[in-house]
Amino acid sequence: MKKKIITGLVIISIAAASVMAFESQKDFRKNFGFKNHIARVIKTLDLSDTQKNALKELRAETKR
Repeated sequence: MKKKIITGLVIISIAAASVMAFESQKDFRKNFGFKNHIARVIKTLDLSDTQKNALKELRAETKR
């Protein structure tokens, strides 16, 4: 009886840990993805209008 309870608790804890890890990974990608990081860095830079336009052109070229 004790073995069944312990086995059940171990299985439940592994399943719960897997679900929590998957959800946190999904949130990480959503909030701290590469694109968001680059956008935040670019916003913090003090760029002139010509530099901003050059970045826009560069991003457009890399999307093709």
